[in-house]
Amino acid sequence: MDPYITISIIPFVIWYFQNNIKYKDYILLSFLIFLILFIGFRFRIGPDTETLFHIYDLIKVKSKPYFSLEFGYILLMTFFKILDLTFFHLQALLTFISLIIFFYISSKQKDKWFLIALATPVYFLIIGINSTRQFTTITLFLLFLYLNDKNLTLKSFIVLAVGSLLHKSFIILTLPLFVFLLLIKYFNIIKKYIIYIIPIFTTIILIVLFWQNNILINYALTLIGYASAVYLALELYSDGYYIRIIFFSPFILIAAIIFKFNKNNYTRGILIFFFFFVFSTFLLSLLSTTLADRFNFYLYAFMFFIILKFFELPQEVVKIKNLKLIFIIYNLIFMIIWLNFANIANNWYPYKNYLLQ
Repeated sequence: MDPYITISIIPFVIWYFQNNIKYKDYILLSFLIFLILFIGFRFRIGPDTETLFHIYDLIKVKSKPYFSLEFGYILLMTFFKILDLTFFHLQALLTFISLIIFFYISSKQKDKWFLIALATPVYFLIIGINSTRQFTTITLFLLFLYLNDKNLTLKSFIVLAVGSLLHKSFIILTLPLFVFLLLIKYFNIIKKYIIYIIPIFTTIILIVLFWQNNILINYALTLIGYASAVYLALELYSDGYYIRIIFFSPFILIAAIIFKFNKNNYTRGILIFFFFFVFSTFLLSLLSTTLADRFNFYLYAFMFFIILKFFELPQEVVKIKNLKLIFIIYNLIFMIIWLNFANIANNWYPYKNYLLQ
């Protein structure tokens, strides 16, 4: 049987029968350790893994430090080189950090296994294997959303700083949201200026996108990072963008429902930013679906945030029965479609593990 489908079924079964299962916390810990070993120590599996592997190979311990916005990731690679460790050890560390953060957020929910069962098929086994570094920054972005759900916190600034040092796309996305939340905190712009926010932002984006397109693409590719610019520039078209947009479409409607009933300014601010982000990546896709798809990876963090907020709504709003089951099955079906029909699905097979080489 397919290893990815088998692994995805495990948390789903545990979640479904959890009332009849003892020692759920020990099982949760065991599953976390298994995922760290399975995803973290995968051996040259995933389309972006080869790129990151070669970048790690290029790092020279005795060369002059390379200063960049992604200095944190470069420093990590240099440190692992000094310790004479392989890229796979670095990959395992980033996977460990990502999963620990996600399991921490899950542990704070009443239904701990739901979020794990939801995330395993697509987020852990597709995104986690696709690119470890971006898997880490997406999870950090989810933590950023989680910390700022009710109020803007100092912890979120630390998350902003750490994530920005790992991947440039993180700061491009998170810094504007952080500034937006600051404006909500100190100037209450949600109530005062809500009707002006989206039109102004949209106008700015339209002007920038359709003025000197080639310059924009080259600049955007540079912002994404010295590594990703190489392979993004090779192909400006990606089927993945359209597949992900179809996948995330229901959550745009759910976000609109939350916006209507949730009156917390910070939650509403995050949702406004989410709507703007979806629209911006759509405009960006007119220039490069590949580039737009790289940013759309962060929609996974928004998806988890939206689902968590949705189940906080009053029962009279959440009327559909077995909605959690529907969400999990929806993710399972998407993973099966992806593994069978996506152009890059062959990068997941055959599965190999560094510890078994």
